[in-house]
Amino acid sequence: MRSSRAWAERPATSRVSERAGREARSFSERIERSWSSNRFAHRADPGRAAQRSGYSRLVALLVGIDLVATSTVAESLRGPHRAHYLERIYTEREVDDCRGPSGRVEPERLAARFAAKEAAIKALPGAGEEVRLTQIEVLRDDSGSVSLALSGRAAELFAASGGSEVALSITHEGGFAAAVVVIQ
Repeated sequence: MRSSRAWAERPATSRVSERAGREARSFSERIERSWSSNRFAHRADPGRAAQRSGYSRLVALLVGIDLVATSTVAESLRGPHRAHYLERIYTEREVDDCRGPSGRVEPERLAARFAAKEAAIKALPGAGEEVRLTQIEVLRDDSGSVSLALSGRAAELFAASGGSEVALSITHEGGFAAAVVVIQ
């Protein structure tokens, strides 16, 4: 053990660097112990994390996101090609679901569905090549929850992705509509 006088007689810089060295060694020893302990081993090994959580394997996620200005959809609805636009992009069920209380098709709702279709294409393998937008349908249940129904080439690409579920979230506010699609 050091005497307090011997410690006090040492230069201050020497005392500081010795203390810093002890703290650094102590910190690195704590880190080393935490990596090797069972409690934190999952942080170093994702496979072990899956075992600890009860999952037999890690699941890859495919994510797509899209943002649409509702004004572009509104312009398409006012234009001379309105019927062609609706037939090419949306299913009859989607158009009916986007009607307001007055029976008028609401561009905000259509824009959210268009964003969902684009987000789904981005999430599908191969960026959804050869997928017609009508093969991706946004469904809404009685509670207001939305989901995707895939058919044709979209369903084939989903099967090729190895995914088992598709999650969808849509919103529209302030002149924009957005959607996120996650394939798991």
